[in-house]
Amino acid sequence: MVVCPVCEHQQLLGEECQVCGKKLTGPGVVPLPVEPLPGLESTSLGDAGPAAPVAIPELEPTRHGPVAAIPALTPDVEPTRAAPVQVAAEAVPGLEQTRGEPIPGDGPTARPATLTCRYCRSENPPSEGTCGRCGMRLPVWEVAAAPPPPGPGAEARCAACGTLNPGAICSGCGALVRRG
Repeated sequence: MVVCPVCEHQQLLGEECQVCGKKLTGPGVVPLPVEPLPGLESTSLGDAGPAAPVAIPELEPTRHGPVAAIPALTPDVEPTRAAPVQVAAEAVPGLEQTRGEPIPGDGPTARPATLTCRYCRSENPPSEGTCGRCGMRLPVWEVAAAPPPPGPGAEARCAACGTLNPGAICSGCGALVRRG
């Protein structure tokens, strides 16, 4: 007796479960003899015998061989990049020509003089890593020029790491900066 591993149906013979159709393997599986029915065409799993497939002349050959005739292009369909088309078009007045020429005034975006904190909206020098007011991280900018020299009494040195800071929170370690 063979038990199906999917639906646990018990049957005496067969290679497939009679309930769910699962292919059965292993000891005890006995194939059932299947007689072909007259008048039905065979599938790829069975012997084709005298009912071998015959090519139909009205159908376009695809699997049996290459296509002999290429269909004509449809005139109302726009061609794609595969078939470039030369079009004579007049230049639109006031439209800037950019193909082949550099765009005037195009260059890298200028870096801001100060970074604005996205949380408290206070301005910070571009060399800072954290906001001097609230301590949030600032976006990282590559500083092209050296930071301005510290003014008298404008910056205080952090006691924990020694970084000069204009605000109340250290940009190096995030500790509170005591002034005075």
